[in-house]
Amino acid sequence: MKAPSHILQTIADGLDLIANRWTLSILQAAFQGCCRFDEFLKHTGISRATLTRRLEELTEHNILVKTPSDHPRRFLYIFSERGLGLLNASLLARELEAAWSGEAPRPLKHTTCGHEFRAKLICEHCNSELHDKDITWQQRDHGIDELQELNQLQAALSSNGKSKRPRDSALNSKKGQSVVANIIGDRWCLLIIIAHLLKVSRFDDFLKLLNIAPSTLNARLKLLQEQELIEKEQYQENPPRYNYQLSKKGQMAGRFISELRQWILAGDGESVSSQLVHTPCGNSLKQKLVCECCGGVPRADELSSIK
Repeated sequence: MKAPSHILQTIADGLDLIANRWTLSILQAAFQGCCRFDEFLKHTGISRATLTRRLEELTEHNILVKTPSDHPRRFLYIFSERGLGLLNASLLARELEAAWSGEAPRPLKHTTCGHEFRAKLICEHCNSELHDKDITWQQRDHGIDELQELNQLQAALSSNGKSKRPRDSALNSKKGQSVVANIIGDRWCLLIIIAHLLKVSRFDDFLKLLNIAPSTLNARLKLLQEQELIEKEQYQENPPRYNYQLSKKGQMAGRFISELRQWILAGDGESVSSQLVHTPCGNSLKQKLVCECCGGVPRADELSSIK
């Protein structure tokens, strides 16, 4: 088993690669059938220089494979086997985008059962549907606990140079840009959501665990409230104190992040363990995405757009 520090750096590196607004936009476009440079350019609204750089990163990390097309000096960007493992995260991001915008995405048909595809998350151990109220955090009896790991993950993301400040696009999504990617692509927003998954909900606890400046934390909590990811509830009047809980959209974002974490560790050959526990069966949380209709695990070649 690899050292905790190596695993945390692996997670930080994976999040740094995938959990940014442009890479997520490219991946969603690829799962919708884009495979040529001009198609990505049109679908995402990314500048040529940024798109070139992101496509190079995705090919270097064996997520996309660059192959010659039938046109001289032009290439196709096709998912590798590892890249196809991001399908579940892309589907969850797609549903979160729909919840955010209030507009239903173009429906997908699950050809295996013939019905419109709707994602459902179940526990891999007991196969029951996952609900946030059934997920608890259990402190470890020895060694480093996950709350300490969270602080170290923050340091690893910081050393990677992940964004400390949300750009204007994080506040106002433009056409072709992913709102999910804008928020998750910001280091502090990402870490606050991860902290919520570990049942952290109070301002002082966020300050302590994330080593974040109060003004920065205030700004991110305000942003996450504006984007309807968290809800504020007062628990003390004098002085005023608040709990910050994930909203329904926030829970969806958390499951998307959990899916990314599972993919990152699986690609590094690590088992996916967690002190998040699925209370009904008592096992360490490991989520599985299935078709709501037939219960089957979807593959990319089994999903098609319904026009």
